[in-house]
Amino acid sequence: MSAFEVWADPGFQRDLAGLHAADQAAVQGALAGLAAHPRDHPQTVRLKGSDFPGSFRLRVGRLRLLGLALDRPRVILLTTVFVKKRESDYDQALQRHEARLKAQGPPLGDFVKSAKGGR
Repeated sequence: MSAFEVWADPGFQRDLAGLHAADQAAVQGALAGLAAHPRDHPQTVRLKGSDFPGSFRLRVGRLRLLGLALDRPRVILLTTVFVKKRESDYDQALQRHEARLKAQGPPLGDFVKSAKGGR
């Protein structure tokens, strides 16, 4: 099977741009492994509390990336990246993740809706 395409939400791009260069490089380095095996990657966990099936979080050292993996099309949409300092950081990140997914328009918005069961 071919690798997934990795897309970055504009909010993810802003989050990433606000990080130190070493953290940006770590994220870039992790994306190849994620694209090859998003569900089997050893540092991914299903994102609890998300309305979107296929949502995950990826640990990259002290950073956490949130995204959504869609089988059709084979796309990973990255929504949020942040430095994890405490457990409560996940609450804010989950809110950003959900808002950014809900804001997706065509063509991706159609696939995100189908992943949610047509809601």
